[in-house]
Amino acid sequence: GTNYSLSPEFNEMTGFNEEEVRAMLDYYATTCQFHHSTDELIEAMKPWYDNYCFAEQSYGSTTMYNSNMVLYFVDNYIRNGGYMPRNMVEENIRVDYNKLRMLIRKDKEFAHDASTIQTLVQQGYITGELKTGFPAETIAEPDNFISLLFYFGMLTI
Repeated sequence: GTNYSLSPEFNEMTGFNEEEVRAMLDYYATTCQFHHSTDELIEAMKPWYDNYCFAEQSYGSTTMYNSNMVLYFVDNYIRNGGYMPRNMVEENIRVDYNKLRMLIRKDKEFAHDASTIQTLVQQGYITGELKTGFPAETIAEPDNFISLLFYFGMLTI
């Protein structure tokens, strides 16, 4: 198989752009009880679900909304009679905290001067070269660890 996940031609394949999210909300607003405007719903959803980018060449153009989370939100909004969901993140999408704990432990083991996760927390971003494949024994290399976080869905370009 060929890995197309980082190709710009497929950047918009695995999510919704904002125009698509707005069209979905506008449609459901005509068929279900909504207590918020499309703009208000976008404002609530954007910080949680937007800003995914899968191809480096696409960075700065179109960002993607996580399609699973948008559908979760819309489903809950409709089933709650037009009120925002209590939890903005679906339970089975939340990061497995044991997995995250393991990654933090591994990151500390591999850290030279500063931890990758610590840098993310302090700066809000980290730079590195995204690797398309790497064996487990080389996970200690900083770019491999960053790549692992990307493929786990914890980072985006």
